[in-house]
Formats: sequence, C-alpha cells, structure tokens
Amino acid sequence: RYVVMPDESVVYRPGTPLRCSEALDIDIVPETQRFLDDDLPQGAGLLADGQTLATMPRLKPAEATAGFTVTLCYCPNFASSRGGENQACDSPAEFIQPVGRKHYWMLRVCGPHNFQSCGVTGEPYMRILPQQPFVLRLQCPSGGRCADANENRLRFIAHVGSQDEYPSWHRYHACSQYPPPPSFPEVGWLLFPTDVAEDLVHTGGQRRDYKVWTLRSLIANTSLGVTFDVCYCDVQCDDGYSNYFKVGSVSTAASMGVARWTQNLATPLATAEPIETVEFISKLGTVTLYSGITSPIDEGMSPYDSVIFSRPAVLKLLSYDGEALDWDGIFEAGVEFTGRATETLEANLRRRSGLPKPPVALLDRACQQSPFQPSLYEGPSSEDTVLDYKAYIADGVDGTSPYLPFTGELNDRSFSVKKAGHVAACYCATFDELGQCAGDHYWIYVAMIMVKGPVADVSLSFPNNFVIQVELDGWGFDSTDTLRFIGTTQSCSENSYSPRALTTGYRLGCPGFNGTDCRAPVRLEDIEGVIDSSSVSGIFISQIIIGEELTTFVFTDDVTGFFTDGDAITLDEDTLLMGTRNRTRWTAAERHEVALLSGFYEYAEDPTKQRMLWNRVSRVERRGNIVPNELTVPIGWPEESRPNLLPRYVAGIGWAKRNRLRTRRELLAPGPAELTMKLCWAARDEGVQKYYAEVGEVIFKEPEFMYDAAVYLTTQVEEDTGPVVITLTPSRDNEAYRQMQVPMIVRLNFRDTLYKLEPLLAGELTETLRPLDMGDSVDKANASQALCGKLFMEMWTNDIGGFPMPRGCYYGVQNEDLPGELDDGSLEIVPGYRDYFVIFEPQQGLKSECYDYRQNKMSACVYMFVINARVGASLRSLEDEVVGVYTMCEGSQAECGPYVDMPPVIEYGQGKPSRTVLPRDSGGLSRASVSPGGADLASMPEPLRLAAQYVEDGTMRDMTSLDIRAWAADRGRPIERLATLKLFLTPFGAWDLGFTSTCKAGCLAPEGLVCSDGRGGNTSTCELREVTDGQVALFMPMPRNVIALQYPREMEVLNVSNSRPDDAYTLAVEALALPAEGFFPRKYLMQMINLEGTAASTILTNALARVPAAGMTEGKILIEGQAWSGPRPFVGYQDNELVLRLTLGATLRSAAVAPPTAWLGLEGGEDAVDQNETSTTTTTTQGVLPPYVEIVLPDGYQCFVSGKGGAYTLGARELFGRDENGDGFKDNFNQSLSSGAWSVDGNLCRFTVALHAHLTARQVFFVQVRVNNPVVPVFKDDPKNVWQIKLRGAGGAILAPPSNFITLDQEQTELGWAGNLAVLTPLAGETIQPTVFAMGEAGYVHVFFRAVHTLANESYIVLDAPDDFDFGARCVVEDLSPDIYADWEGLRWGEDLVGDRARTYSLGQDPNCTGDNWRRLVRSPIP
Repeated sequence: RYVVMPDESVVYRPGTPLRCSEALDIDIVPETQRFLDDDLPQGAGLLADGQTLATMPRLKPAEATAGFTVTLCYCPNFASSRGGENQACDSPAEFIQPVGRKHYWMLRVCGPHNFQSCGVTGEPYMRILPQQPFVLRLQCPSGGRCADANENRLRFIAHVGSQDEYPSWHRYHACSQYPPPPSFPEVGWLLFPTDVAEDLVHTGGQRRDYKVWTLRSLIANTSLGVTFDVCYCDVQCDDGYSNYFKVGSVSTAASMGVARWTQNLATPLATAEPIETVEFISKLGTVTLYSGITSPIDEGMSPYDSVIFSRPAVLKLLSYDGEALDWDGIFEAGVEFTGRATETLEANLRRRSGLPKPPVALLDRACQQSPFQPSLYEGPSSEDTVLDYKAYIADGVDGTSPYLPFTGELNDRSFSVKKAGHVAACYCATFDELGQCAGDHYWIYVAMIMVKGPVADVSLSFPNNFVIQVELDGWGFDSTDTLRFIGTTQSCSENSYSPRALTTGYRLGCPGFNGTDCRAPVRLEDIEGVIDSSSVSGIFISQIIIGEELTTFVFTDDVTGFFTDGDAITLDEDTLLMGTRNRTRWTAAERHEVALLSGFYEYAEDPTKQRMLWNRVSRVERRGNIVPNELTVPIGWPEESRPNLLPRYVAGIGWAKRNRLRTRRELLAPGPAELTMKLCWAARDEGVQKYYAEVGEVIFKEPEFMYDAAVYLTTQVEEDTGPVVITLTPSRDNEAYRQMQVPMIVRLNFRDTLYKLEPLLAGELTETLRPLDMGDSVDKANASQALCGKLFMEMWTNDIGGFPMPRGCYYGVQNEDLPGELDDGSLEIVPGYRDYFVIFEPQQGLKSECYDYRQNKMSACVYMFVINARVGASLRSLEDEVVGVYTMCEGSQAECGPYVDMPPVIEYGQGKPSRTVLPRDSGGLSRASVSPGGADLASMPEPLRLAAQYVEDGTMRDMTSLDIRAWAADRGRPIERLATLKLFLTPFGAWDLGFTSTCKAGCLAPEGLVCSDGRGGNTSTCELREVTDGQVALFMPMPRNVIALQYPREMEVLNVSNSRPDDAYTLAVEALALPAEGFFPRKYLMQMINLEGTAASTILTNALARVPAAGMTEGKILIEGQAWSGPRPFVGYQDNELVLRLTLGATLRSAAVAPPTAWLGLEGGEDAVDQNETSTTTTTTQGVLPPYVEIVLPDGYQCFVSGKGGAYTLGARELFGRDENGDGFKDNFNQSLSSGAWSVDGNLCRFTVALHAHLTARQVFFVQVRVNNPVVPVFKDDPKNVWQIKLRGAGGAILAPPSNFITLDQEQTELGWAGNLAVLTPLAGETIQPTVFAMGEAGYVHVFFRAVHTLANESYIVLDAPDDFDFGARCVVEDLSPDIYADWEGLRWGEDLVGDRARTYSLGQDPNCTGDNWRRLVRSPIP
C-alpha cells in the first residue's frame, strides 16, 4: 500500500510476507479465509511431488475482491513430535521449507466514469457491452509484484479453457505465444479510441497497488456472450511475448438488459414522458436497453451486470419467427438461386447451425446482412429514419446513463410493431463522420423481444349451423385474452381500442339447452379466450430432468393431444422450488436461471415485472415410439452447475401453451345468409382489455353442397310416428372422399325436434317408441356400433360392398336456444335441435363413386339412413330444411387435406321433406293385413313367411303375390272410393319390387258385394314406388319398396247396412319381386289418404318374415400360407391364424331390453340348434335373448377370437390396401364387429349382439380367428369338411338353416378365397441338396421326400425357400441322374413301394412348375 511520509512524500510499501515454520514447537497459521472450505486439505497440506501437481483450492467469491500474495511452504516428508502418531506433514509446524510465492491478480471491469472508485467504494462490473467503452483496472498482488514503471502492457487473446491452459511459467502458455493459440478470427475485436496517443494506450500507470488504463478506455467490437483472456506484462514488454501472463478474462454480456420504460418513473424527466417498451402488436412504444447493473458479491452475478452506457446507438429490428423471407438470398447476396423457399429467420438459422438455439454469431450476421424491414414495424425502419430514433445519452452522470432508449434526441419518439412474434433487436454504436453507422459489420444482435399478438391477415371460413370455436396462432397468449367480432367497415383501434361488437348474425354460448343460452352478443362483448394449460387439462409436470443441451419435462399424463413439435411452453414459477426455496427467496442470478426454462424474464430496471420469451418443445422418441408424457426444450447446463428444480406442490409444476389461443366451442351462425366480419384480439393491458390486433376476416357461409340430400316421410299424419328415410349422395367429383386419411363423420342435424321432426329410438313400430332424453348425450370418444342400432333402423347403400361398417355412432343433447325478443316485445318461438353422428375409420367411410349392385355399373353413391320419428304438425312446407346433412372430416385443415375447403365439413345437403303432413282422418283404420296371394289368412300360423311362389314357364322365381286388406275404424265412415292405400315395405334397402313402376292389382269383394272399376272389371290402380321418390330417383333407379293402391272408382262402399264387421275388400297384387335379403318377423306401416288428399290415417299390418335367398348369407376364408391353408396348415397345429369374410343375409336387431347374463356369451346359453327347428322367440324375466352370429367349424377344430377379431395378418393388410378397379377407393374395408362380444366353445365362435345394436343385411365384415387344427388330416373334398354361418334373431328366433361357406366350384371363380381348408400331414424324409454354393449364382437343388398319402391328379407340391432365393416365374424341373431311380434292391415290380427299401421315383414327365411368393394374395401381382 501507499503510505504518506512525514515529508508528505508517498512511498509504496508491499505487504509483510509470512514466514514458513522455523520452530518445531510453534505452529504457523495457514491461509484459509480466502479459500473454499471444501477445497482445503484436511490436516496435511496439498499433495505435490515429482509426479503430482498440486490442485490449488478455489477462492471464496466474497474474498476474491483484491489481489493478494501467499507464501508457499513445503513439508519435505518431515515428521515431528507436533504431528499425530509421528506422521509426516500432518502439522503446520512441519512445513519448514519456503519454496516461493503465489500471486493472485484481480482484474476489475470499470466504466469510464468510475475507474477510481471501481471496487473500492462501489462494486465493479462483471461484464462489458459490445461497442460501449470500458476501463480495466488490474489490482496488483500485495506482495509487490507490480513494478514502479510505465512499461506495463496488456494483451488480449481468445479465451483458453481451463482444461487447455498451461501454467504461466510454461513455454506453451497462451499469453506467451505468437500468434496466440487460438488466435482471433478477425482483427479489431478490441480497439482503443483513435484520438488517444499510441504511447499512452498501453501503459496502466506507475502505481504498484493497481494498474488502470485511465482515460484510455477500451471498446470491444464483438458479439454478445464472447469471452477473451487478458494477458499482462509488467516489465521488459518489448522483448517478444515471453513476459506476458494471464491475469483474468473479460466477457461481453450474454444479453443486454431490456428496460420496461425509457426512464426511471420515480425520478421522471421533465422534458419527456416515459415510453414503454413494445409488448403488444400495434401498440405504440419503443425499445429501451438497460445497463450499469452491478452484482452483490455474495449473491452471484446478476444476468444484466454490465458497464453503463456511454455511447449513443441506433436500432434495427428483425422478425425472428413471425415473418417468412428469402433468408438464403439475404445471406448469400449476389449468388443466384432458383426455387428458393421463404422461411423465418429462426428456421433458417436452425437449418444452418443444426442447433435448436442458433449461436449469436449467426444472429449478428443476420443483423449485418439484412436490410431494414418496414413491413415489420414503423419508425426506425429505414436508412432514412433510423437516425430520427437514435438513442442518445442524455442527463446521465459523466456522460453515461443506464437507459438507452431509441426515442430520438428529445426522447419523445415512439413506434409500433405491425406483426407479432419474437423480434431480434440489433444495434450499432459506432458511427462515421456523418453520424451514420460506420458499417454493416458494426450491426450486432443485442436482445430478443416478444411482441404479443396473433398471426394477422388471416381469413377464417366456418360453416353455418355449426357450433364452432375460433383457433388462432400467435405469440404470448394469455388466459385473459379476448376476441371481438366487428363489422367490415369498423376498425379494431376505434373507441380507444374497444370497438363496438357486431350483434347480429351469430350467437354465443351455443348450443343452448332448455332455452337458457345461445344468445345474441352485446355491444361490448368480450369473447373469452382459452389457452391449454395445467389448470385446463389437469395435467402437470412431475419432474424436470436437465441435460447438457436439452431439458426434459415429464408430465403426469399423456400430452400428445396438447402439444406438437414447435409449440411454445412457459412454466408457472410459483409452482417451482429451487432446492427447498420458492421464488421469493431466489437471487437475481437464480431467477434468471429459472427464467431460461419458465420463459418469464425480469425487466432489467424493474425486477417486479416480467416479459415473456418462451421455449419451443419437441416430442421425445424412444425405440421409434413417441413417449406420450415427455417433452424437451433446447436448454441445458453443464453437469456441475445444473439447478435443482422441483415441484412446489404435490400436483406438480404448472405450465401453459402460449402459441395457440382458442375460444370455447360456443359460436354459431344460423345462416343461411353469408356473414362476413372482422375479428379483433385484445390483451389485458393495465387491467383493461385493449383490442390491439385485427386478426383478419371471419366468414360464416353455407358449405359446399353435395349432389343430393333429402328426407322422405312414410306417415303423413301430423303428430304420428313412423319410419323416416334420410338420404345423401356425395358429389362424384369431390376428391376428399378418396384422399382423406382421417376418420369421416356423417352429421344429421335435426333442425326442429319440437314442431317438425323429432327422431325416436330405433325399434319396431309395435313398441312404445320414445325420443332420447333431452339431456342425454354420448361424446365421440364413446361412440359405438351398438349406439348405431339404438338410433337407426337401417343403413343401406347401392354400393356392391355394402354399407361401410361404422366405428360407431354418438349424439348430442336436445338443444333449445335462448329466445330473442321480437319487435312487439314478445319472445320468439325457438325450435329444439339435436345432432346424430356416424363416424367411420380412415379410408373406410363414404365413397363418392360406387359400383351399383342393382345396375352392375359405376354410378353415384346413395347412402340411406332410416330412423323412427314423430312427424310434427308444423311440417307443412316442402322448403323446410328439417335435417341438415353433413359429411365431415375429423381433424384440422392439414389433417383433412387440400380437398376440404372448410373443415370439418366436406359437403352439406339440405334435407327437405318429400311431402308435408296432413290432419289425422277422424275415421281412420282399425286393422290391416298382408298375406301371400290366395292364402287363407285365418289358417296360416303367425308370423307368415314370404317365399317364392310365382311359376313362369315351369321355373320357380323369387316372386310373390300379396293380398292386402284394410278395415275402417268407424263403419259409419267407410273407406271411400278412389282412396289411396300405401304399404311401406321394410327393410327399405331389402325390398325392390321391380324396375317398372306399374303393377297389376285386382279388387276382390266380400260375398254379395261388387268392387267394380267402372269398366267391366275389378282392376285397382297399382303403382310400385320408391320411398325415396325425390330427386335421387330421377338420376338413379332406387329400390321400389312402396305399393300404392287406389280403390276402384265404382267400388260398392262398405257400410253398416250392407256388410259384416269382418268384411273387407282384398286388393290382390301380382308378380312382386321378393327381396334377396331375409328379415325376421316385422309389421308394416299402411297409410290411407282420402280422395281429396286432405286427411290421412295409418295402421300396422300383421307380421311377415322372409328367408334369405341362397348365397345371401356367405362366408369365405382368405387364402394365405404356403399351402393356402393358413400359416400353420398341419395336423394338430395350434394358432393357425385365418381371416374370414362374412356377409349377413338378414338384419339382426337386438332388443332394447337387457338380455340374461348367461347370454353375453356361450357359457350357460342354448345348445346348438339344427336346421329343422321351427321359428321361435324366447323371453325371460330378464329380457329378450339377444341375436347372434355363429361360425361353425368342422368337427376336430377349435375356434378362438381375440378381442374384437380385427384382421391384421400379412394377407389381410394387402387385401385392405387393394384397389383393383382403380376407382381410388379400397376394394375391401377392414371392418370388424364391436357392437357385441365374441365367445367360443369348441368348434364354435359366436358373436352376440349387444343391447340396442344391430347388424345390417348385406353388410360385410372381417374377423380374424385362431384355430387349432384337427389331429387327423382333412381333405378339401371331404363331405364333412363344411364351414358354416348360423344366424339367430332376438329371442333365439330361427329364420333359416345354417349357411355353408362358398363351395369348391365357387372357389374357381372367387380367386383368393376358400370355402374350407385342407389339413395336411407333414412330409417325411424331406432332404434338399444344393449344387451351387456361391452367392448370386444359379444352380439346381435336388429335392427328396416321402409322400405320406396318395396324391390325386391336380395335386401340387410346394417348395418354399427364403425370400432372397428366386425360382423365377416359370421354374424348371428335371429328373435326377438315372442312378438315383435304379432298383438297387432288385425288387420285383409292386413290392416295397414304401419303406426303407422303396425305390426313388421322379415326378413324371414335364410337371408344371410356377414360381411365386406365398405372401402374395392370389389376385396380387407376382413380385
């Protein structure tokens, strides 16, 4: 230290050195105060000898504030009585030999204004800032190491890590090298001011206690986050570099601090109002940097510790992740590119660096090479305007200021950012003589700022009559954000960023229930925004695993439905602990560490306020599979410095996804008019909602129309119940049906269930039918095939493949909106409405083009849904849309594909009624009957069976005649002449009475009466109509399933005076085609309409049943395996996996009453019935026995089904991918049954239909069975080798005997399918002898085997080689050497044909040989 002498001279006196031990009875006092306790040796000193270097203890941060010197004392393996148990070097007294001194230097970073007090009366800085002056002050060791001379010099080299650093005395020490290894890549990273004389630049002065480069401040023209080493030479510095040694390192700040305001609000400037740093899109603000922060030595370094600003700067902003530009063109200026894609700066830098967080050097390059971006922001956005917003150092101390606001000379300029996103702030603080930035290379990246808001200029289209939610992408969304719809001529900024909402054309809070919601908006309506978060999902983060480069968040549940790669996450710091301390006890350094993961950074001048800089997540894969409850973010720490972050609460750590904002699913535009609005986004700013952003345009309109949709009534009697048919026909040119890879959904929206059409539960009309409960609903996740049977009576299509098997059905509650107020003050009458949904698996849904099985040609597709419904009294206009029919995709625009313009709707159809309702006829009908023509109804058992009875040219045809009768309910009001009688024949998809509309009918009168047509006969007008008799019947022949009859013109009217109570006219209809499908007993709806067509009545007939035509119930086996008998074809083999294709010849419908428990499977159920059983139904006190489908295998087999029987064999996968006719649709859908349960018993596999469910005739489904083969061989032509399907209706009703799988003859035409399988005996004595062993060479293979049974003509032998062998499409078979076939035993002909002495035989002359691959299905091309 310097001491003032009596003569007032100043003399430097170095510290007095402590001596090593000089007396064995006196301990020296080692230096321990300055070093970390954990690094100090226990007892003995530091270990050092000829082979071992001593590791010096680390300094305590609180003690590392000045230079100092220590004396090094050595113990030469010396033991004394002072030591314990006479051990060497275990007492300080034994360190007797001084070996030198170790000097500790302290390098302080100071500002140009405070280098005298720096580290003396005030804290020094820990970091410097690029292009801002700083002063280095070197504190000399107390041992007098610094000379009293001006020869000292500094030298700066690139930072050398401790692992690569040599001691200062070593010849390879970096400071003593020239050039220094590694050298700086550019010249001029550290510059001295040019106005300082060269001879004054290098010296730090003559003082011996410190050296300071006063008035000669340094400027680092480098990037943020760069460290360089400082080398010092005390004397003889011009003699090369050998006298330089390292005295410290200096780093630039990792990021400049961002201030919230342009000035200190506690002491505001009198000349300018404070301006806030930009936070929201469109809101005026600025960017203010902040510095001059020092760190308390005991709390660690503040993240924004850096020298104070003392030079002005200018600003440039670059869009980091919000705007796509041609960055390759910007970076490679002058290089010609073709076909360059635009991308964000973030994406470009990630691609260039290969890192999730690009290095700062690349951001600097972007700052230097990018032009200004006036499309991003207004204000300093061009060369002409940047100086108007120059950040001046005003009103600072000694020409310095912690604030660097880019607000111009008067600190009063502000600007706005026009596009949301992360914005990279670049600055230049080095100017030329004209006051401009001295060069592009002086532009550097200094901070990242998030401008909160949505992606703008979007156009969102939504379908009318859909309750939708609006989803927005953007930055920094919060749960307090709101949206507002305004008119197209309004602005979001009007009324101080609170424009008045549009209040007509759409509704909120939808759908309504019981008239309590779904209302018109109010003038200042704030539509609540929602972000996915832990509080919304109930899923938290249970663990944070920090790695070197990535940090993994482990969640308490699956989050794949909430996050995709690139989504943004923030953490709730209030739910975090660092060790055992919550955020109120964290230091500034710790708060910054947490911010790296949480995404919330403190403003540099106001730690109580935070700004957001989120992290993007990536999904985690292990072994090729997504880990559903883990995500990573690109933040990491070295192992030795990783923070210990734990959940504060048992539930876990809170989180939020900040890049996606959505409304609740509550918006509805009823239409039909198109509605266009603007959408505004608001953030809560100082407690008030401010609509800063215009998101874009929102359009509600009618979706693209399908070719046809309609609603067809049966009963026209108001408030009556009957079947209703809803049809839809997709547009043939709509590619969405072919291309879509996500599930397809059909939505039926019943527009007015209170007054026009109310859907009822499925069931026979004899049952008491009721609607679903008003509040009853099933969501999509719980859709089931059984619910389809609960809602629908039939599903039919004209496609030859049958109606596609749905994944399931589901439905919503009955909605009723809040009534609005009419002009007269009364409330409007609001309808009830309800949705039915049918969902199909991906690429197994509706088609736009079908092969019509009735016309045997390609045509449009018609899909028919039959429901029971109540026809309301208000259904009196053919223009009423009673059912909105929609085909939809499940997913987003990207998932639905480019052919869907307005997800989720593919197409829309207006289901208008085919006819209107009529008043109920006060007379009506009392009963009706239908019977086979000429049959004695009284003598026939119930139910009647319809069977082929029409003989033409001696050939039995599937035709019949019907006798139809009806009785008036009131004989005083008899059936009128020319009254119309309609008989609706169900199932509608099964009945097709003929291709012509005319039919022949006669009127048969009771005894004593006349039923004359007035022309000498008894003809009754007869027409065969379609129940779907609207537009669809105009472009496609539809099934004729309605008989319309008119009583003759001169019919004698039955009345009380001329007839008996049982008398009725018989309308005998001839030559009606019977349906090929069968059906269990059912009654038919008959409707009579009076002559004037002003009233109607309905009645049910007696029950009829129909046995399926031959071949309608069909089963066949997919041919797979080397022997076409499955992959395990041999006797006794187990688990032979087979795929069966089943087609039902009749609809099976389960009752709406729960079955007995025993009937949920085979155990405890009925025994197998034979084909001679009669038709019966069985009920119990527990309900009606459910229907079932039974697969019956031949004796000796055992049958098993796993789960739902889904087909997943190699052959099945190929089958379901096949499109042989090239129509763009798969020929076979992978349809399995889920509306019930499989059970097994020996050779039986039974599917029992669940409660409410039904299986539709003509529907095709596949089931994968596992069979255990018989233990004896079975031939395909064995008469006992018969596979069968058995159908049983509800209550055990028998419609027909079991149906066999396809025959051997049918196998010849249905290639790839079999009706049964052979069970093979393994060959014996098989041997294969190759003749060539070289890879890739061709050669013969000698094959030997013993036949185990006789091979008939047309038998075949399969030789199966591994995949890499190739026999060719036409393989070659030749005899072996004649010696092989010689009779070496000399046997007489006919003896010992088998056994060890048997001769070897050839296969005969010219056997047919074909190469193939057994994994190929029969109709697939040979690979």
